[in-house]
Amino acid sequence: MATQLTSAFSKACVARLVTIGLLVAVPLQSQVVGKTALVQQLRSAEWTKRAEAFETLSADSSAFASPSMSAELLHLLETEDELIASTIRESHGRIGVSNKYGEEFGEYHAQVFELCLKRCGKAGLVRVMVHNARQGSESRGTTLELIATVFDQGFSDEQRDQLSGALVSGATDTTSAFNRYFAMNGIGRMLQTTLVSPRRREDMHRAVIANVTDPLTDNRSYAVQTLAKFRDARDRPLLAAIAANDTAVSRGKTVYPVRGAALATLEKLPPP
Repeated sequence: MATQLTSAFSKACVARLVTIGLLVAVPLQSQVVGKTALVQQLRSAEWTKRAEAFETLSADSSAFASPSMSAELLHLLETEDELIASTIRESHGRIGVSNKYGEEFGEYHAQVFELCLKRCGKAGLVRVMVHNARQGSESRGTTLELIATVFDQGFSDEQRDQLSGALVSGATDTTSAFNRYFAMNGIGRMLQTTLVSPRRREDMHRAVIANVTDPLTDNRSYAVQTLAKFRDARDRPLLAAIAANDTAVSRGKTVYPVRGAALATLEKLPPP
């Protein structure tokens, strides 16, 4: 009798354990299926669906930690970057992505980039940014500005050289005064760090000097101001000539903004 009771009790325990196992396994299986569906949704043709999937997945701080998921995140960033570019391209520059899809898209895109900066492979992220900063890119200006912002965020010397090279190229973009301005602004920000190589610093210096004869007064003035950040005494003769001869007049008054900027920069340079 005791043996039968023991056997019955053992069977009951086993059954109970199996039941518990099933109860545990079903939610785990559901979680896996749910995550797989969300990953597939990241590749939806509708940006709102992609945004929903991203928001749900990113609620888990480790969701994009694996190599496969970081690759998905990089692909998502490229998808949204292309949506921005195509919107500008198809409207011939008349409509921006925020005009078409609202501020929500801009906030979502910024979140994707921010997380990609943390989780995506740096080589892949550099490739994307350099591609977006290329000549003719619809998002060149904003990417040039972005590059300067993240330049010191864990990139290798070689990767930073690629990023700074994009700014040098942008500073000599003859098709867009805005791109030249954004590039010079980025160069100025990079020079505030110690991460620019001597060779690239010389490239930047030449690119900024090329802008002191820019047709636009604001760009000439900004180029002259940026030269102060190089602190290169070799620029003194050039700046002295600009301070004496630049013809730009501010708002029709006898105020010469570029001349004033040149004088201010001269005061910041070391003696010859």
